[in-house]
Amino acid sequence: MFNFLPLLAFSAFANWNARIYALSVKGGVFMRTAQGLTLYDILFKDHGAILDLLEGMDHMFSLNMEAYYGLSVSFYSACYL
Repeated sequence: MFNFLPLLAFSAFANWNARIYALSVKGGVFMRTAQGLTLYDILFKDHGAILDLLEGMDHMFSLNMEAYYGLSVSFYSACYL
């Protein structure tokens, strides 16, 4: 999980940025897909999915990072006492 989620987040941001760039190059033309959604609607839903992914990563990794820094601080403080 620690290798997969950062790669997934990187890929999601790269795809989302590519879609924003493609939409801005076309001049913000109001385009519809076959399902009837506009590109702005799809980008908004993708943005929400990326935020959910980041929130999940924060919950997953925060416990490990807090434990690592807590133990390193307690180890170094015990060494210097």
